Amino acid sequence: MVLLDEVAAALGQWRAGARLRRIIAVKFRRAVLPDEKFEISLEAVSGDEIQFGCAVAGDRVVEGRCEIAT
Repeated sequence: MVLLDEVAAALGQWRAGARLRRIIAVKFRRAVLPDEKFEISLEAVSGDEIQFGCAVAGDRVVEGRCEIAT
């Protein structure tokens, strides 16, 4: 859940005023340990749909799609 909170916060920085409306799909490939640093990637798929991912040392650990509201 913490990773999804971080994705939601990153959305607001990535696109000013954007907020998470709903998560369409998400897949957790493995757990992220408390001391692991991760990077978030965001990519616009269509108007309000965003593809996101989280990676630890280049290894994709979470991926999904969400809808944003602006």
